[in-house]
Amino acid sequence: MRSWLVVLGAALLVAGTAAAQARGFIHVFHRTQTGVSPGAAAHVLGYTTATIHVGATGTPSFNVHFLASLDGTSWTLYHCQSTARLTGHRSVAMHTVLGTGLWRCDVAGLAYLAAHITAYTGGGSVTVIGTLVQLPFRLPRPEE
Repeated sequence: MRSWLVVLGAALLVAGTAAAQARGFIHVFHRTQTGVSPGAAAHVLGYTTATIHVGATGTPSFNVHFLASLDGTSWTLYHCQSTARLTGHRSVAMHTVLGTGLWRCDVAGLAYLAAHITAYTGGGSVTVIGTLVQLPFRLPRPEE
């Protein structure tokens, strides 16, 4: 009986450790996009944070709108925070990106997140890639 309890205790310890670890994946919203496009929405239910990289090759001029949805059908502009704030510079939360950079979005409680390219001119291409993670804490909101 005692050896059974030891095995059960060890199994619970391993399960608890695994559950406490952050989980995540990489999502491609746009890869080498050369025009206006809604891109691929990310299913973010169960995740707390999305970090989005907007990159470009060449000299395109473009806008990227961040949008959130609970049902995958109705979309609302969604504010994300420039990572410049995390390095000591002041930044504001924005739902429209006018160039390249890193953005962090609090996605706790959302079902879907999208990054639509809504304006595009010039040569080159735009790539928008995000990582989604489940963290045991939340990031401060822009007003905090």
